[in-house]
Amino acid sequence: MFIAFPLLAIYLCVSLALTLRLNWVCRVLLVLPLLIGGFKLSLLPLIWGGGTFISPEAPRWALLVSGACYVFLILLFGLILLRDVFGLLMLLLQWLLPVLKGFLIRKFGGLLRLLGSLGLAAYALAALATIYGTHQAMQVPDVRVERLLMPQLPAELSGLRVVVLADIHATALNDERYVAELVRRSNLLEADLVLLPGDVSDGDVALRRSQVAPLRDLKARYGVFASMGNHEYYSGYTDWLAELRSLGMDVLVNEHREIVPGLVLAGVADPVGAFDFPGRNGQLLPRVDMQAAIAGHGRLAGREEAIVLMSHQPITARAAAAAGADLQVSGHTHGGMMWGFAQLVIAPHNGGFVAGLYELDEMLLYVSRGAGIWPGFTLRLGVPGVITLLILESSEG
Repeated sequence: MFIAFPLLAIYLCVSLALTLRLNWVCRVLLVLPLLIGGFKLSLLPLIWGGGTFISPEAPRWALLVSGACYVFLILLFGLILLRDVFGLLMLLLQWLLPVLKGFLIRKFGGLLRLLGSLGLAAYALAALATIYGTHQAMQVPDVRVERLLMPQLPAELSGLRVVVLADIHATALNDERYVAELVRRSNLLEADLVLLPGDVSDGDVALRRSQVAPLRDLKARYGVFASMGNHEYYSGYTDWLAELRSLGMDVLVNEHREIVPGLVLAGVADPVGAFDFPGRNGQLLPRVDMQAAIAGHGRLAGREEAIVLMSHQPITARAAAAAGADLQVSGHTHGGMMWGFAQLVIAPHNGGFVAGLYELDEMLLYVSRGAGIWPGFTLRLGVPGVITLLILESSEG
């Protein structure tokens, strides 16, 4: 990855330099964002030191600028690649079938001459998309209300209000002011439960403590609960487990709680645990154990109850349905971040699940678009973040 993106930047710089008829000052200004984006992973540690790929240490403005340049690099690469592939295809046809050369020139000559100017059009389109997508990514999300029918829920619990705050990614980018506003908007919803299904923050606890501190003020009738995400594994699992619990959250790792009679809340570890991440003390970190998370619930004893499961990654949904969960709440996907990327990249790596509500046999799966953004890819192009209020209904009425 450290090599791939600099190569992309160089490819684009050369491609634009060869096709755009501009003076050298304009060319330098055009390629500068590409170089910043391509060499971002090396530049930030070199200038400010510390941090990791998951959570580089730099001022907020530097994270914002470098993140936007990185997004711009990716978007422009996609557009320029399409242009160059089409141009090469036309040249290949002329070389393989000389008899068609005159026909191709007559039919596509104008389009071929247009390829040079398409570079500037692609640049402008990618720049506009980057500006809009970065702006949308940095907005504190609005509330989205989803009403879910859960026949397993006892009638006396119908109307239960569950706030979901997935993928906050508290960092110098989504700082304490951002997190405090999330908390304020969430508390206005007067929730019965608040769920944080993973990726609460990035980086070492010592560097992020002030940015996650506002989460201590989250309020809910039956409590605030969390599960661990892959970014907690990358950033120091045991430290984050202790920190989240110190903020008043009940963090569920392959276990469950009976919230009230008729409602069980469970949480599983993150699937990234299967890669045998060692903890700070050298011990292997937890893997998903669906049976441990759900086993022993009251339904086995004949009691009427609903089982809600927190799992950071939606890819566990089919296993959760088989284990007897009625609703799985997940995040991780950020809603796909943009059309095309969602379908081609996010969905295949997440069991086909991207955002919103899904039905799996008798289980519901809700995948949040997330309430924050990871500094590594600061883009939401038509896919805004969300604070979700789930209202659980026991019947159609």
